[in-house]
Amino acid sequence: MKNNVLFLIITFFSLLFVNSVLAQSHMVIAGTGDSQQLLRQLAKSFEKVNPGKQISVPDSIGSSGGVKVLIHGQCDMARVARPLKNKEKVLAADLVYREFGLSPVVFAANLQSRCIDNLTPEQVVGIFSGTISNWADLGNCQPHKIYVAARELGDSSRDVLEKNVFGFKDISTLAGQIIYSTPETFQTLEEHPFAFGFLPQASVGSKLTTFSFDGIAPSESNVKNNSYPLVGHLGLVWKGELTDLGSKFLTFIFSPAGKNIIRAMGVVPVSEK
Repeated sequence: MKNNVLFLIITFFSLLFVNSVLAQSHMVIAGTGDSQQLLRQLAKSFEKVNPGKQISVPDSIGSSGGVKVLIHGQCDMARVARPLKNKEKVLAADLVYREFGLSPVVFAANLQSRCIDNLTPEQVVGIFSGTISNWADLGNCQPHKIYVAARELGDSSRDVLEKNVFGFKDISTLAGQIIYSTPETFQTLEEHPFAFGFLPQASVGSKLTTFSFDGIAPSESNVKNNSYPLVGHLGLVWKGELTDLGSKFLTFIFSPAGKNIIRAMGVVPVSEK
């Protein structure tokens, strides 16, 4: 009997020790697809200069999903594409939010050649309401049906459009197919010629064509001076005090090396507060 009790005590403290070691060497950041690829690049570079440390960035479960699993202790950080909601703050009073990037929301398409450079608010509303359904109606493009990839109600990028594109929020039903994550939106646009949609610039890739909006390009300078109006906010959320690994990774994100990676992905880095 004493031997059994001793075995259980040893096992218990062994598990505590293993979990402690894992917490110091491995971290999971769950949440939005808007910063999924960006944080994977940041994690990869961080791991190169910090051997033995691992940052896991699993596939998207959305900003709200990330906060939920964080509250339930199923990840170490949540990645979000918006500030915390009041109802989330009520669920856990010790949540900490830190913004690290301003992400232009861009309109993108899979076109064989660039036939237009700019979209007006009226054209955007026309495409997503279905009153504009052919590329030829937008300018010098060859006649072809526009295959629209839209996002679900509550998506962070869609929220940006509803707040900043006059008439967009009044569309009762968006044209085309509803897509439920940023990575899936990118994949849909990349795989289907003449497809059109919106997503964070960090998720566009090189194959897709992006456009200025209302005559303003989604450049870093235009985001900084507030000329480009379609901007999302990328952030990280954690509970209470950061672990040593979490603190170290956050420091890397705000370092010159981290900011260079952020810029290379089309996101505007913000200063550490």
